[in-house]
Amino acid sequence: MDYNAGDGKRILLVDDDTGVSDVCSQMLKYHGYEVTPSITGEDAIDLFSVGHFDLVILDVGLPGINGLDCARELRRRRRDVKILISSGDCAELKRQKAPVSSNFHVLQKPYTMSELICSVSNVMGANSEASSSIL
Repeated sequence: MDYNAGDGKRILLVDDDTGVSDVCSQMLKYHGYEVTPSITGEDAIDLFSVGHFDLVILDVGLPGINGLDCARELRRRRRDVKILISSGDCAELKRQKAPVSSNFHVLQKPYTMSELICSVSNVMGANSEASSSIL
């Protein structure tokens, strides 16, 4: 396994569960990614506005603005942003009519660290042209 797969790429990690966020941050950093954690969608939007991120990982069930609405706002601000949605209830994504495309990636909770790294690597390698569709 390539432990420097991240090559310094920047990830905005948005999850209100600090335990999950801390473990995921450590694992992503171990694999060579730069990680900026956030616990709310509003904070994520503010951080996104002042920084450049190669990927945003969003939990769906955030307090305040939820992960899907946050993703839509981030996409409105930068159409080519890559987003990985993390959800314990993928059925809820379908109820909210969230389109799943080559750009809108979903990681089912609970996930292993190996699944996280694999998903991040896959999303980072996704065609940037496909990343321009709007949620």
